[in-house]
Amino acid sequence: MNRRKAIETVLFRKQDAIVFSSNGYTSRELFSVKDRKENFYVIGAMGFASSLALGYSLCAPEKETIILEGDANILMNLSSLVTIANTKPNLIHIILDNGTSSSTGGQKTYASYVDLSEMAEKSGYAKIIVVKTVEELGRALDLNKRPLFILAKISLEEYKKPRVGVHPEQLVERIKGLT
Repeated sequence: MNRRKAIETVLFRKQDAIVFSSNGYTSRELFSVKDRKENFYVIGAMGFASSLALGYSLCAPEKETIILEGDANILMNLSSLVTIANTKPNLIHIILDNGTSSSTGGQKTYASYVDLSEMAEKSGYAKIIVVKTVEELGRALDLNKRPLFILAKISLEEYKKPRVGVHPEQLVERIKGLT
């Protein structure tokens, strides 16, 4: 499964969800697939998509919130796993794991040395799923346990997408109207 197919699956299955995406290629791909007011691109703040999404989810618990972030991003802010698991938000946390920090040059991450799904389990997430195909991801998105942690194993690929064309100030204004 590649990043684009994973993101397309999320947007198709969860059309009304608020989606927070981590900086770099994850946000670029989400923007490329479909820009919409329900997307919040966390630009220039590596590791903080999970914290921002949690804050939003706690303020708007009736709305389903999704985090899309790469393995390098979650490794920058592992403490968010414990906070998310123990506040029990209406949230799906998806890690797009290709084993590298693709956006900064493809350096290997420690995701191959640590089990991110086990970390989520030990933190207390309600349900943890590891997926390798679009079909498995689709089935996982249909689960009702929250918070749900999905570790999506994606392929390593060349990447040439334009930057997100929405400025941070515009992102704030768009999301204000959704709470």
